[in-house]
Amino acid sequence: MRRLGTLVVILFGSSFLLFNLTAISGDPTEALRFSTDPKAAYQLHSLIRQLQLDVPPPLRYFRLMVTPLLPALFRPFPPLFAW
Repeated sequence: MRRLGTLVVILFGSSFLLFNLTAISGDPTEALRFSTDPKAAYQLHSLIRQLQLDVPPPLRYFRLMVTPLLPALFRPFPPLFAW
């Protein structure tokens, strides 16, 4: 049980570190910021919203980890008897 706990802590810590280093390393909107395309502003806003770039990377990581669990946690229980 102790090894399993250590495994979870190491996996969580390493994935958190790699996610944040990747998020900090570059700007995915750089090409759109200097574009002369008339639709660039709309595409930039859309990309920021889709990738949640207005949210700090640590919070984005926790949202990414918790979001798949929410439907499973709040799923209604199946009926006991199917009529």
